[in-house]
Amino acid sequence: MNNLAWRKVGDAYYLASPNEELVKIQHESGSKAVFWMNNEVYEVKRSGFWNQRYAITRCQREIAVVTHTFWGSTGKISLYDGTTCTSEYHYSSKLTMRFAEGSGEILRYQAVTENGVHKPVLTLGISMVDADKLLLLATLGMVMFLNIFNEFEDDGDVGALLLATSI
Repeated sequence: MNNLAWRKVGDAYYLASPNEELVKIQHESGSKAVFWMNNEVYEVKRSGFWNQRYAITRCQREIAVVTHTFWGSTGKISLYDGTTCTSEYHYSSKLTMRFAEGSGEILRYQAVTENGVHKPVLTLGISMVDADKLLLLATLGMVMFLNIFNEFEDDGDVGALLLATSI
């Protein structure tokens, strides 16, 4: 999965390789996003304040859930097949979010500023080899990152997106 790139067109975000569009995300509200992947429609719903929870559903069935610790920046990701991963984010001078499986990194989003424009940069790790799960987690990560980023930033607009991958 090399040469992937997120781009923002209107109010939608697209993840594409040079040859094909892989994911489209459309935010419907601050707590709900819809995305399309492999000709399937998915919903991401965020709930809770003190203990935030993100759930991805397909055909009204939960296939992934992220639960966070009390007012915390760490969480647990549970996937449809029983796989579990961890999520964590921190914000000092810039926002960084990481998904991991054990000690292996699956992916990392980090906010960078280029020419005065804030951009999330995604780096893919080597921990997960299943392409569909990786796309699912990259999309979930993008939705979470945008929500968290907008909570910390004054302008509330992430702007153009850049995806850098390394395997």
